[in-house]
Amino acid sequence: MRARFIEELDGKIRIYPSRWKVALLFFLSAAFLGFGIWVLIYASAVDVGLTYTFSYVGIPLFAITSVVLLRKLLDRDPAFEIDPTGVVGRSSFRGFGDLRWDQVDFVVAYTTWGQRVLGFIPTDLQPLLDRQGVLEGSVVKLRLRLGIAPVNIPQEWLPMTVEELADLLHTRFGVRVDA
Repeated sequence: MRARFIEELDGKIRIYPSRWKVALLFFLSAAFLGFGIWVLIYASAVDVGLTYTFSYVGIPLFAITSVVLLRKLLDRDPAFEIDPTGVVGRSSFRGFGDLRWDQVDFVVAYTTWGQRVLGFIPTDLQPLLDRQGVLEGSVVKLRLRLGIAPVNIPQEWLPMTVEELADLLHTRFGVRVDA
């Protein structure tokens, strides 16, 4: 584990995202945003389908992604706070909020869409859905239909591997880890 990204204070473990990873993702997102704008300006006469794709899908998507990543890059708050009662996630724009250990059946490290993640499988999904808004609840339900855990911590936000985090949760807090 990279200790400089992990802070223990008052019985809480605070995990900060790797600034290099966030900066790299930000610059990649900004580059795609710039490419989308370039396509809109210069390629509109060449390929109308490509222009519509980048102007109506790519530009808003990468603009939002760039803003979220810039916010994360400038933010000094931890991505996750872990304590004996549970985990509070702030890694995404909205985060998944507070998830108590008694609400977690087990955690599992897996790969989805080429990305390593640590998935949290709740004992009962309904309380989690009740706390989410309409959009977030729909995303959780979509994840379930795709065979993806309802709450995930992506490797990109961690200064350690998802397996190391799973081991930390198991040894410190007794969270069951599924292979």
